[in-house]
Amino acid sequence: MLFVFMLACGTPGTPALQGGEPSAGAEPGTAAPPAAPVAEQRPAEAPSPEITPEPTPAPPPPWVMKEPGPMVDEFTFLGWSSDGRRYAFQNAIAAQGASCSQRYEVFVVDAATDSYPEGGTLEVKHESPEGGRTGCMPPDLAPLLEEGRGRLLEAHGIVMGSHTEPQRVSRLDSGMFGAHWGDSVLPFTFIERYAVSGDPYGDEAKAGSSYVLTLHPPGGEPRLIEAGKRRRSYVVGYSVLGAPLFVNPAGTYGALIVRKVHAAFEGTRTSYMSNGFALQAKP
Repeated sequence: MLFVFMLACGTPGTPALQGGEPSAGAEPGTAAPPAAPVAEQRPAEAPSPEITPEPTPAPPPPWVMKEPGPMVDEFTFLGWSSDGRRYAFQNAIAAQGASCSQRYEVFVVDAATDSYPEGGTLEVKHESPEGGRTGCMPPDLAPLLEEGRGRLLEAHGIVMGSHTEPQRVSRLDSGMFGAHWGDSVLPFTFIERYAVSGDPYGDEAKAGSSYVLTLHPPGGEPRLIEAGKRRRSYVVGYSVLGAPLFVNPAGTYGALIVRKVHAAFEGTRTSYMSNGFALQAKP
């Protein structure tokens, strides 16, 4: 009996097993798993600042000229086409006589042929120059002008504001007219024909006047731009002294702005037309 008691109670001085480390003969898998390593905590990186793209510079505004005088249109050079061949300008015509006779004329010119391309003109005006019981209809032409002009310029590839500062025409010592072009001067002759000095409504004015424009480019042969054969009815005269000459940014085409004085309500009115032409290699 003593032998059995010792097996049940264990060897004196040896504690009973209670969960700590397993005995050498313990079954595998009964041990507690080792603790998982703690990941090192790193500070969160600050988000990269958003890069704001540089704004595209806006094109310069159209070039506007309002010369002094009682009945003078406001002239606006709108710009050149992206290929530099066509340009556009606008005449703003104030009301004269009838209260709703204000209107706008917009022209696109092919400088290579000095002519209007197909669909290259626009007129914006009120329904009636006299108006009605509610006044001018539409009351404001600005929205119609902006919409119609935008379509016209887009159709002909005109970029609003794409122009260089024009040079003013002056009288040269040689008697010709001229304007600066590069480091030189572009001389030309300008001769009126059939100018009307009398009644702006008479038969002579009805037949109209014309002019002859001839370029004399430095180092080149004279070139006839306007032959003087086209007489414009009720236009009584033309002038170019002090008028602007525009050259496209590439220096390949030019546009000379010409004043025209024509019959209007109770007198005459000054408006603007142009001649476009190709230029030789820029000096």
